[in-house]
Amino acid sequence: MNNLTILFVTIWALLLGGCTSIPITPNQSEFCPPTPIHLEWYQVEEGRRGVYLPEQSFKQLQRYIVELKTCIEGASLDSTL
Repeated sequence: MNNLTILFVTIWALLLGGCTSIPITPNQSEFCPPTPIHLEWYQVEEGRRGVYLPEQSFKQLQRYIVELKTCIEGASLDSTL
């Protein structure tokens, strides 16, 4: 075998070994507590106030719901063990 072949095989072995050691499913601790979302406050002329979600925050809200669900499911699994 020449040096290039040995190097190629070594790199592939390291890559495959590294990929198999990375967990595919996320840990519960990665999602607990969920990432907070950013809300925008506003006030209209009559003195009323409100809050709205900018487009980016809407995506963060969707992510928050998924992470919260994962956190709750993980907590319920831990309590049954």
